[in-house]
Amino acid sequence: MKRLGIIDIGSNSMRLIIIRIRPDGAFKLIDEVRDSVRLGEKINKVNVLSTEKMEAAMKTLRFFLSLCEALEVDEIICTATEAVRRATNQVEFLKMVRDRLDLEIRVLTGEEEAYFDYFGAIHTLDLTDCLLMDIGGSSTELVLVKQKEAKRLIA
Repeated sequence: MKRLGIIDIGSNSMRLIIIRIRPDGAFKLIDEVRDSVRLGEKINKVNVLSTEKMEAAMKTLRFFLSLCEALEVDEIICTATEAVRRATNQVEFLKMVRDRLDLEIRVLTGEEEAYFDYFGAIHTLDLTDCLLMDIGGSSTELVLVKQKEAKRLIA
């Protein structure tokens, strides 16, 4: 069975979940951990991530990777949302993580973030017609759902 680690780098918190995926596609949560890094907290008026917050994120990512190693994770998927998405020093942060930790981060667009909100909600809740709202640390996404289909994504 495959073990997958998923890291979400948000504006306020960073999360890691580790799941075991069976050959039939069913999965079981093995572990989850969260740290309130507040990466977007000291972002200045020109959207620069502070060195202090980037180093705090590095420390948390290092811990997440050591946990993945200890639990024999086969693959790690790492995504980032609004704080990294709008940071003018995004490339510097992504390079720092890649160079120091050999970890690639996929920065989600606002629309992708809204879609994943929809995908998670529609597969875990009994929803048909609704308006989904994700209020994050630095952004809000809306998804209009009609007959279980995403009709409009707003980020």
